[in-house]
Amino acid sequence: MEEQIPEAWVGHEVTVYFGQAQHKDVGTLVSVSEKGIVVRHMQADFEEVYWYPNSSVTRLLHGRSPY
Repeated sequence: MEEQIPEAWVGHEVTVYFGQAQHKDVGTLVSVSEKGIVVRHMQADFEEVYWYPNSSVTRLLHGRSPY
């Protein structure tokens, strides 16, 4: 999947769909590797950073998904 993710998206907002149940998260793309992606989620008063292995990511969109 990493070859489908433009390096230019790093630092931009992305929508990540993952898992069999098609869960969705929105955050800032921090890094891309051959093993997965890292996305930072900012809340009102805290920050969370998540790693998504490529095997679990089913779709990645540049920006916030309207769905």
